[in-house]
Amino acid sequence: GVEPDAFNALAYDAAKLICDALERGGEAEPEAIKEALAATSEFKAVTGTLSIDENHNAQKALVVIKLDNGVAVSAENATL
Repeated sequence: GVEPDAFNALAYDAAKLICDALERGGEAEPEAIKEALAATSEFKAVTGTLSIDENHNAQKALVVIKLDNGVAVSAENATL
């Protein structure tokens, strides 16, 4: 009984992304998975929608939260 945190959500998204790539790749072979991951576009994840760019980097919106003594004092949207 522990509430999931942001790291749990990211791990869930990573597992779902691998499952999605396995399905799109059509076979559980490294090259097919690599190509499917590279072709990822508009993947609907728990933490937001992500795509993979030409350099194999994830592109997604995020929120940067500034903490002051452990208390959130501001937040701003950014893109990764």
